[in-house]
Amino acid sequence: MEYYKFKFLGTEFQIHKDWKYFFESVCLECIEKNIERDKITPHKENIFRIFEKLSPKDIKVVIIGQDPYPQPNIATGRAFEVKGLNSWFTPFRQSTLRNILKMLYNWHKSKANSKASRLEKIEIIKNAIEKKDFDILSPDKIFDCWEKQKVFFLNFALTFKMNNSKNQDSHILYWQTFNHELVKYLTKVNKNIVWLLFGKVNEQNAKIIKKNVFYIAHPSDRRGINPADLKKICNFFDTTVKKHKIQWLGGIL
Repeated sequence: MEYYKFKFLGTEFQIHKDWKYFFESVCLECIEKNIERDKITPHKENIFRIFEKLSPKDIKVVIIGQDPYPQPNIATGRAFEVKGLNSWFTPFRQSTLRNILKMLYNWHKSKANSKASRLEKIEIIKNAIEKKDFDILSPDKIFDCWEKQKVFFLNFALTFKMNNSKNQDSHILYWQTFNHELVKYLTKVNKNIVWLLFGKVNEQNAKIIKKNVFYIAHPSDRRGINPADLKKICNFFDTTVKKHKIQWLGGIL
């Protein structure tokens, strides 16, 4: 496999060769000068991880969150994935991933029953996993499975400045142009993508994308998700299965 190579923050990166045109068209130096002295997450070598294996022309689904987890040694370079989490039965504090699991369970349950108007408690979902009523791969395997199916887990900002009490949103501003240009680029080279956008940070992206886009509030709230967004989520999962046959619970590929 051929790679496109470049340097960022003193680290050499190798990503899929088909990203060459895009990466040479954006100003990485503009981002670099703003974050080069910061203590950031994820680790530098993982900043562009999601660009390593997938060609922009092959991507089937794009999910855009907000920013990497702020805690040290948790972010992996893939949005929502929690480093070191090997089981759904292990307690974890990242409410976004917990709500994604709840959304998947809600959608899975809705295929047999009427669509639920609220998310189930995590204890009910764990019980369903244990009984194999909700047979989903473990969190250390499911993201690899999704990536193999050409699902692209992108954060709006690819880095987060740790211990940043003065300006919590500075990283969003640093990556804003990169993200908007990336979305524009993908809409041009790949018309088949189904998009899921989380949060106000993606408001402009929701306007850029013309079709197959689902836009909801960010699922980081511990209280869950409103019923209108639950309906959108079910429609999103249904669309990806119909259009691209995505196996969201995992399975043999």
